[in-house]
Formats: sequence, structure tokens, C-alpha cells
Amino acid sequence: MPTTVSIASGGIIGDKTPPILEGYTFIGWYTDAEAQTIFDLTNDPVTKNLELFAGWEKARYTITFDLRLPDNLDPATTIQTPSIQTITAGEALQAVNIPSLPSTIYTFGGWWYEDDGKEARIDDLTQFVPTGDMTIYARWNVDNSPWDGSSIVTIHIIQQADNTDNIIEIRTASELAGLARIVNGDTVSGLPDDFDRTFTGKTIRIMNDIDLNGKLWTPIGKTGNLFQASTIEGNPAKGSRTAIKGLMNNEADGRYHIGGLFGRMSSGNPVEIRNISISGEITVTTSFGNNSTVTIGVNYKE
Repeated sequence: MPTTVSIASGGIIGDKTPPILEGYTFIGWYTDAEAQTIFDLTNDPVTKNLELFAGWEKARYTITFDLRLPDNLDPATTIQTPSIQTITAGEALQAVNIPSLPSTIYTFGGWWYEDDGKEARIDDLTQFVPTGDMTIYARWNVDNSPWDGSSIVTIHIIQQADNTDNIIEIRTASELAGLARIVNGDTVSGLPDDFDRTFTGKTIRIMNDIDLNGKLWTPIGKTGNLFQASTIEGNPAKGSRTAIKGLMNNEADGRYHIGGLFGRMSSGNPVEIRNISISGEITVTTSFGNNSTVTIGVNYKE
């Protein structure tokens, strides 16, 4: 709506808050509707009645790409990140080359962006119209073949930690191993300083059957690094119990020797474990000294 101000002849209007129009950038005030002659509110004197017109141009957005490479890649691995795109409001993104890694473990899982704090998948970049500056993230899938005993993936767990439904989805053995690495206090690349390693109040949902392949497994949770998820469950949409097979361990945790998929847990309420079957082998072969405790399964501590 037009605004009228009264200015004495020769006076200066002065600085005004620029108007806002979604998808456009305000470029100044003009004395003609065709935006040919600009009028400087802070310097040009008013010598006659004026009608000023807002000048606009289509907004320009900067789109950057982040490959979010898996944290356990060989440090020497190099991969070209797609170039920054600068687009006009209302335009879709340009297609980019699909990235790939020199590893048979990882496959490209698509482009994603943040939408009100949640990740959303972009099915086709050339159909995606940004509404502002943004970063587009790559996601990497991990081959769900039997675990190799060393590979870990934590990035997807970190990304899910702040979602509003408090559900952390684990899809592969490498992600389950990544969960153990986080909980047990190990060094994890990209983990925020304030990250809750206990996963207090979270639901850990095992989405797929997992084969730990008889490789040495470190239980999730130990003395000084307790696991405090509220629920650990198999995928409720699976139609049968989610199977975790090939478990093998004989880990020692101080004087508390713990064997199992999970180790030490603590919570104000009991942790509910449901819809999961676990099979494997736990071997106790060491002679323990006095005051030692051997726990097979979960050691729940109030």
C-alpha cells in the first residue's frame, strides 16, 4: 500500500526500511515505474511532489553441495564435489554428476536437504526449485553384506539425533558398529561436542536383518559410558522379528566382564528390547580374579 510523507522543499526523506517481496531483491527507489531513474532517499533533496516506485530484481540463490563422506574412508581418498550453483528464484537446479567412491562398501544414496530441521530427499535435482540459499547433502548407503569386523558408519546416526520423533534407524552392521563406537566414548569424526552419547530417551530401531559374521564384537555400553536408550526394537513393518546373527565376543570391561550385543545400561526406567532375535557365540575363556563379575547379556544398572 502506498505511503505518503510530507517533506519541506529541499528536505531529505532519509533512510527507510526496504520493502520485502518473496523471491525478489529490493534494488532501490525510482522516480518512474520503469525503474530508469533512481532516487537516493538519504542524499537527493525533494524539490517537488514525487511518486517513488520500488525497483525489484529476481532474487539469486547460492546452492552448495556437501558430499558428507563416510568418516572411516582412507584419508587419501579424493572425490570431486559438484560446483556451487547460483540460480534465479523460481529456477530448478542443474543436473550434476553422480558421485562414487573407490570402495565396494558404499553406494550413493541420493541428494538430501534440510526442511524445518528434518532431512528431505531430492528425487530429481532438475525438478527441485530452492526457495533460498541452501546446502544439498549427499547420503551414502552401505552394502548390507556380512560385517567385515572393522567398518563403521556414524554419519547417519549423527544426522538423525535431533529428529522430533527420537527414533534412530540402524540399517547395516557398519551402522550398528558405529552406534557402539559413539556410545563407548571412542573418537568419532564429525561428532558435535555436546552430542548425547548415551542416547537417553531415544528409540533405536534395527531396520534390517544384520549379520555380524562372527567377528569380534564390542558390546554397546560399558563402565563409564552407559547406554540409556528407552527402547531397542526391530523394524515394526518387517512382519517378523529383525534378526541379528553372527554375534561373537568375550570383551572385558574393567572388573566387569561383559558378553552380549549390549553391555551396560542405565536409565530412570527399564530399557525395553523388543522384536529382535539375537544369535551367536559368547565365549568365556579367561580366569578372573577375586571380586570380578561376569555378565552374559545386558548388565542393567539403576
